[in-house]
Amino acid sequence: MSLRSTILLLAALAVLAGGYFLMLHTEQQTEVRDREARRVAPYAQEDLVRITVTKAGEPPVTARRVDDVRWAIEEPHEVDASHPVWNRIARAIAEMTNDRTVAMTAEDPEAYGLHRPPVRFEAETRDGEAVSVAFGTMEPTQTRRYAQDESGAVFITGDDTYRELDRAFIDLRDRFIAEAPDSPVTRLEFSRIRPRETPPIIVDKMDEEHWRITSPIDTLAHQESVTRLVNEIQYAVADRFIDDPEDLSDYGLDPAGAKVVLHREDETSQALYFGSYSLDGGEGGIYVQREGKPWVAVVDASIITFLPESPDAIRQRELITRSSVRELERVAYNRQEESILLENDPNAGWRVAEPAVAQSDQAAISRFVSALRMLEGGRHVNEDAPGVSMEDPEITVDLHYADLDEPDRIALGRVHLPESEDQETYYATQDTGAAFQISPEAVAVLRMTLFDFQSKRLLRFQPGDAERIVMTFEGEDYAFPLRDNLWRVETPADHAWDTQSDAMALVETLSETRAVARTAASIPADVGVYGLDTPILEVTVQADGETLGPLRVGSPAEDNSIHRYAIVEGRDEVLRVHQDLITEIREILLGVAPL
Repeated sequence: MSLRSTILLLAALAVLAGGYFLMLHTEQQTEVRDREARRVAPYAQEDLVRITVTKAGEPPVTARRVDDVRWAIEEPHEVDASHPVWNRIARAIAEMTNDRTVAMTAEDPEAYGLHRPPVRFEAETRDGEAVSVAFGTMEPTQTRRYAQDESGAVFITGDDTYRELDRAFIDLRDRFIAEAPDSPVTRLEFSRIRPRETPPIIVDKMDEEHWRITSPIDTLAHQESVTRLVNEIQYAVADRFIDDPEDLSDYGLDPAGAKVVLHREDETSQALYFGSYSLDGGEGGIYVQREGKPWVAVVDASIITFLPESPDAIRQRELITRSSVRELERVAYNRQEESILLENDPNAGWRVAEPAVAQSDQAAISRFVSALRMLEGGRHVNEDAPGVSMEDPEITVDLHYADLDEPDRIALGRVHLPESEDQETYYATQDTGAAFQISPEAVAVLRMTLFDFQSKRLLRFQPGDAERIVMTFEGEDYAFPLRDNLWRVETPADHAWDTQSDAMALVETLSETRAVARTAASIPADVGVYGLDTPILEVTVQADGETLGPLRVGSPAEDNSIHRYAIVEGRDEVLRVHQDLITEIREILLGVAPL
């Protein structure tokens, strides 16, 4: 095809495409004009300033527009309107269309369900024009509904407008018990009035994430609890209203049982009063009144569960109050005679910095730090209470952060409270210094030893790196060298492995040998008490040019027969290994047979 022909073809295609899109645009414009011509109320939504909705058997509800967004209900009495609902109603009326005129007059209104319209509306514009429509039943296809305008003409329209209008009065009014402007809550005050008045509990928002109790004590608040409390109150909705109540004492509101005051960023405030429980309607509810409003609302009684009995109920209980521990560089752990320094290397992760250890258990240290971050106290303990001593705690944990000059401290101690003299009770201090009772589970998390932070593997090598094993087991000497990629038997003489898989089983068993517990923090001069002067197993492994061990395994533990005492070169502590180690080695050595 020549260049000229190609250009002509492309030009023709462009003309066709342009014509097609012009046709689509024309059709869309025609559809828009047709829809505009069929609108029942040819006004913009913003031009509707007063709307009356009448449901069969109920008094009419009239609302007037206050501004572009807000509405106010005037009839049957003046109450706050649900602005989103009335804006939706205005939009539905403005967009309502006459899809087909059925009759110019309704000679038989009952045929269309118009003799008793379930819903009707009247709307007025800024210019004083008005439109009214009554809705009837669904037409036979059950997709549209009959309606009649002020001229008497009967037409078919979509069901959307009817569904927007078909609402109970409670859904047309503002159901929130607290006014909900855009300005956020910055302070909450709560006080009890009955049976005796209490000083207000005041919480203030310090920044986007943190609340603080500022009265009657000054301490950090539990962020989730306060946020939930604020949200539950400002977003609580009424299940029903009692308008213009005659006697507030009928609802436990004269005087009220409790009072909540919400202060907002725009310096406005509002008070809510909580009364007695509502026993009507079969569901649990409580009476609430907003100050200055001529109504009493019934809201779900569960809202009471969020109101604090005391400041302690909403104070922060986590021992670490920081929102993040990313800046944590070191943890200095001190317990009785044991001092451990843990360091967080940016590249290598957590390790035991002091005392020197062969290998740290990075995962165990990370779990400990994570557990610390999650620990919560129970009841607050007064530092001046009898039996509470902060002077000599059993455990201290100093947390060194990169952004702090001085460390935060968590401490654990024993406390004797009058109501718990028959049992051990412990307290822990928060990094703020506040003290709380803590559970036995929390005590267990805080009680650590150097053993807990060390690798539990006693002979640290990869099976593929092993070169020679020398061991004494149950009084017999063994030596197993690796030559030409095959495991041999050097001692006892004139023996060999039945299969190489038996030899590899021994290598893997020794590689995975782990301590299960620690018995003593140091090795005594007399190891005979642990059966380690005549061990059942003594083994040394050469791997990757390094000699590991010896590992010595002694007698069974007195308090647990499935454990055996053990010591290993490089660790000044008496450990325990599982009895399975001895059983497995005994079975593996059955594969060493005379030639």
